[in-house]
Amino acid sequence: MTIQTPPRTLIPADLCVVALDTNVLRELCYGEPGWVTTFAQMSRDGYAFCLADAALAEVTNQFERGSITGEQLAKVIHQAESFIYADLPILPGKRDLAGMVGCLPPLGRFASFGRTALELWLSVSKLLGSGRLSTLVLRTTDRLGIPRTREFDWDPVEAQAYSKATWALLKASRSASDLQAGITYTVREHRFRVAAPPTAAATALASEREDWRTHFDQMGFLPKGAIVANDKDLIAKMAAEVDRGVHCTPRLSVRLDLPIKHLYRQHHLHNRAKAPYNPQSKKKENDGIDFDLYYVFILPALLVSIEGGFFNALKEIDSYQTSWLWKPEELAKAWEEGLRPAPNWPSSV
Repeated sequence: MTIQTPPRTLIPADLCVVALDTNVLRELCYGEPGWVTTFAQMSRDGYAFCLADAALAEVTNQFERGSITGEQLAKVIHQAESFIYADLPILPGKRDLAGMVGCLPPLGRFASFGRTALELWLSVSKLLGSGRLSTLVLRTTDRLGIPRTREFDWDPVEAQAYSKATWALLKASRSASDLQAGITYTVREHRFRVAAPPTAAATALASEREDWRTHFDQMGFLPKGAIVANDKDLIAKMAAEVDRGVHCTPRLSVRLDLPIKHLYRQHHLHNRAKAPYNPQSKKKENDGIDFDLYYVFILPALLVSIEGGFFNALKEIDSYQTSWLWKPEELAKAWEEGLRPAPNWPSSV
C-alpha cells in the first residue's frame, strides 16, 4: 500500500474523492436518474462527491445563456445536495489541486521554456496551470469592492470558504442577475463577495479553448512525423521534468500519468501527416476544457462523466488511471455490487 505524503488536506484521506463533470449535473435537469439515490448512499459510506472546477464554469455559462433555466438549476442543486460533499462541494483547480496534496512546483518554474526543447514544452506548458478556471468566472472582492489578489501560496482555509461560497451562490441563483449580484463569505473574520460578472463564464471558457489551440500551434515548427507514437523515452523525460523540484509520494508524474500520456498522444496525432488531430475543429473545441478535468487525478480521485467519446479516447491510453474513469450509472452499479471502486496508486511507487 502506498502512503501518500504529505497528507491530503480538505478531504480526509480515508474518503474516496469523486469528481463530477458538467454533463453529470446536466442530466439532473431533465429527470431523477436512479444513480442519484445510490450516490446519496455512497456519500454516507466513504465517498466524497465534488463538482470539478471546470464544470462550475460550464454550468455558470449554460445558466447565464439560458440553456439551463432557473427552475432546472434549482432541480439540479436539490438532487445534488443529497450526495455532494458539503465541506468542499466544488474542487479547486489546476495548481490549487496540487496544493491540496503538497505537490506544488516552485513558483515560476512553469513559466517559459524554449520551443526547441520538445520534452520541456510538452510537459511544462499544459500539465500544470496556475489558479482556478472558476476565478476567471467568479470575481472575489473585499468589503470595499477591491478585487482580491490570490497568491499562489496554498491556503486550505481560503479554498474551503471559496468552494462553499460558490456552491451557495449557485444554490441561491434563479436568474443571471442573481449570479451577478453575488453573495458574501468570510475568511478569518474578513468578509468577501463572490459574483459572476456578465459573460465572464463565456469569456473564461473561450480563453481556455484558445490556450489549448495555441499550445498545439506553437509546435508547428516541427516537421510532420517528428513525434512518434508512444515514445517511452520522451514520455519519461516529460515525467522527470514534471517531478523536478516537487517532493511528494507518489511522485507528481505518477499522479499525472494519464494526463501526461494523453497530452503526448495528442501531440503525436497533431504531428502526423495523415488525418492529423485538428484542435481548431468545432468538434474538438472543448478538448482543452476536458483536459482541465484530469488534474483531479492528483488527489487521487475518480472522474465521472457521461460523454461516450470522452471515455473511448482515454481508455485507449496505456495508463493505470483509465480505471478511474466512470459513467455515473456504472459507478453506482459497481458499488451496489459491493465492488467499492477507488483510485489506488500503483504498488510500485
